[in-house]
Amino acid sequence: MPEQQELKLSDAFKGLVNGEVPNMECVVKIININKGHNEELASRSEILKGYESFVYFVREHEKSMCRSLAIQKAIDDCMRQDILRDFLQDNASEVRNMLFTEWNWDTAKRVWQDEAREDGIAIGEVRGEAKVLDLMAQGYGHEQIKDILKRSERG
Repeated sequence: MPEQQELKLSDAFKGLVNGEVPNMECVVKIININKGHNEELASRSEILKGYESFVYFVREHEKSMCRSLAIQKAIDDCMRQDILRDFLQDNASEVRNMLFTEWNWDTAKRVWQDEAREDGIAIGEVRGEAKVLDLMAQGYGHEQIKDILKRSERG
């Protein structure tokens, strides 16, 4: 991969006639951050440098072992060398799962929906608790609060 390159969304379009320009274009600058490339950029960010090292370790270990062991060994190497240590201590299982699992749009969408539902439930619980506390502060009793909450759920 070159040091830098630009990718255009229109290159993925089918049916464009030579020289035809789409109404909208998206151009993305790709910077190669593999070990030995764009080192000045990587040196400006500990996280980017750590990611560069992690990927390097995985690729090196894959030369002599299966991918799953290479990923685990790269995680261990990084932590031992204090590379991305805090992140990997907190997220090692997610890193492994992400690298083992092939991207699937439907699965990702389902996970996002589940997370959003859980967030909504948590927000609802907090709001519900706040509402109950507010009603208690106004002097309503247990049965009155139950009736008020039932009515608000219905309407």
